[in-house]
Amino acid sequence: MFQKICHRAVVFTCLLTFFVTLFGYLARWVDLAEFVVSLRPVYLGVSLTLLIITGLTQQKITMRVMMISVLINGAEIAPYYWPQSKPADHQLTLLFYNVDKIRMPNVGVWEVITLVQTHQPDIAVLREVGEQPAAALLTALSADYPHTFAYQHEARDGVLILSQHPLSESKIIDLSDWRPAVAVDVHIENGAFHLVSPHPPNPFHAMEERNKQLPALAEYVRDARRPLVVAGDLNVTMWSGWYKQIERAGVRNVRRGNGILPTWRVPGFGFQVPLIYFPLDHVLVSESVGVFSAETLVSPGSDHQPLLVRLHINN
Repeated sequence: MFQKICHRAVVFTCLLTFFVTLFGYLARWVDLAEFVVSLRPVYLGVSLTLLIITGLTQQKITMRVMMISVLINGAEIAPYYWPQSKPADHQLTLLFYNVDKIRMPNVGVWEVITLVQTHQPDIAVLREVGEQPAAALLTALSADYPHTFAYQHEARDGVLILSQHPLSESKIIDLSDWRPAVAVDVHIENGAFHLVSPHPPNPFHAMEERNKQLPALAEYVRDARRPLVVAGDLNVTMWSGWYKQIERAGVRNVRRGNGILPTWRVPGFGFQVPLIYFPLDHVLVSESVGVFSAETLVSPGSDHQPLLVRLHINN
């Protein structure tokens, strides 16, 4: 009796895993699938485990189903671990960090200042910065970052770009009626590149608006000047159809060859829990931008982790 229950439990888990693996591809049309597809690494781990179990117990049909599930999920995840060609060196270091307007008073301005001073990026893009923290950061870091651009969407929600290189052509981009993106041209020694920082809304709160912004961002990326760097909290994982249209517009994720690099944990947990940790913050680059390295840093308090990337701009 116990053996029969275990067998049925394995079969049910296999079918459920296979169902959610396929269901995630409906994210562009079914809102629930958007949340399901975010757990793609979990499905790979579960599928591998079930493949071993069904193989050992000689459950041939479910074993074949799990083999297909492993192939599907593995194909979605493998590109982020497959070695990529890299430039011999880098000429630009970029830090992206969503400091989280809710936790900013708990993090403290000095923790963010210390983060920037410790890693000394050429450019720091900070999102969800309140007016007062933004003023304090500008004052404290102005000597190292003489070129800045700041925009406040709300009193507690803004973007701050700190740069050691001159900026020009700064503008606000309305992708929808929600929080706008910002863009600047960054002038470096051998030319310039176009930097865009979007922040579509959280799908838990405004799925429809987020789904308006992502296609609009893809259109902007398609028409934007090259070289191009997109740095933002997109509130979407790489496995969503909404995200993939952005890459198809002509950019690639710096994670390719560097790992999944999850950056957001479910609020309420003060430690990294792999099963509920998602890659929502992204740096995307056009073909003429080489990626030397990409890594996440320890967050000084936000529920997001900073992304630190080293790039080589080819003009």
